[in-house]
Amino acid sequence: MKSKYDIEIELFRNTFQNNGQKIAIYGLGRRTSTLLPGITDYNIVGLLDRDESNIGKIISNIPVISLKEAEEKADIIIINSDPTNFQVIYNRIKACRLPIYYANGEKPHKIDAEYEKNPYWSQSEEELRRQIEQHEIISFDFFDTLVMRKVVDPTDVFKYIGYRVSVNDKYRYFAVARQKASANCKLVEPNLKEIYALLVEDGYCSAIEAEYLMTKELDIEAELCVPRHSMLAILKDCLADGKKVFIVSDTYLRKKDFKILMDKIGLGSFPEQQLILSTEERKSKMNGDIWSFKGDECKGKTHLHIGD
Repeated sequence: MKSKYDIEIELFRNTFQNNGQKIAIYGLGRRTSTLLPGITDYNIVGLLDRDESNIGKIISNIPVISLKEAEEKADIIIINSDPTNFQVIYNRIKACRLPIYYANGEKPHKIDAEYEKNPYWSQSEEELRRQIEQHEIISFDFFDTLVMRKVVDPTDVFKYIGYRVSVNDKYRYFAVARQKASANCKLVEPNLKEIYALLVEDGYCSAIEAEYLMTKELDIEAELCVPRHSMLAILKDCLADGKKVFIVSDTYLRKKDFKILMDKIGLGSFPEQQLILSTEERKSKMNGDIWSFKGDECKGKTHLHIGD
């Protein structure tokens, strides 16, 4: 049976491919001391630490360097610490010009210091309804607008799946494998089935296991989603007022998968042709392509989108 140190090394190697990039690792603790012997083939140009008195020391033949020196010598910084310290360390070095990653492969979320000053907070439901009255076509984002997930970050869903299905460490690092498959899929706006096919192709699991994991993901997505009742009431009022209403979502779910969530929040009868998903259209909101769904019946009419 693999030791936890071997598992950590394997996780690092699976998360960060050895492509020759120059890496600076932040952290001089146990995790780094047990990691370094297992990645001697990687181009680690330096180690970083909060204590400047450590600069110049040599650990496993790798020097401890300053953040400024790291900017000159490295391509990326990887924070290799206990995950509970990830955000604290990132806040310490976030001004660095290099890309920064956590040891699990995630990129840190920047916390906006002006968060409370965001004009969003001055908006109200009354103002939204006034805006809706002025438009003939209304579209809603789905996640974070009509529903919320009971997690801080969408990728936390994958971590929860791994926790729920892990048996003898079999799927302990499911979240990393799942995110990697999604990122590496070459298809435009891939759907869930296509992402899981890549997990099989990469040897992470068998086709039968992939089907099991995919079913679990759908079940847990439905379990973690809760309706935002005030927004659902606004959508239903728009329908009752005869407005053309669309739900538009960048998602890896297919329409048949989405129906489970729609049924849960009371939108089971929503017109399927007005449910616009990136997986079905092979287009996204990110670059604006998805908005071409509007046909002749929408020409000359004003359109208000509610969401991101």
